[in-house]
Amino acid sequence: LRDDFLRARAPLALALIRVDRQGWGTQRLDLIGFMKRDSAFARAWMAYDSLGRIGNYTVWARRDDPVASAPLPAQVPRAGGSSYPPDEVRVNVASLAAAAVFLFALVIFYRRNLTA
Repeated sequence: LRDDFLRARAPLALALIRVDRQGWGTQRLDLIGFMKRDSAFARAWMAYDSLGRIGNYTVWARRDDPVASAPLPAQVPRAGGSSYPPDEVRVNVASLAAAAVFLFALVIFYRRNLTA
């Protein structure tokens, strides 16, 4: 991977944004942080600037490439139609109502079995 990056001198690089929360027991590898431990990669990475975030990715552009340095679009539609970032937990009201009906039915059936 290191040799490919150094050889290609790619105009753009994408880095997946970590969305893990502490306490969930998982942690993704920070590949760029790991690769920067190599001095050749770290020197080559110094030529890149962050352009910003698109979806779940940070976009990096090589400073000496005029095409790659163009600004990012203001709004990019998310894959799957979700309007929330993956690190935000949202509850759909309809799902909550369905869960309440299910729990109510479960209590009724449980009580019926206790009295029978």
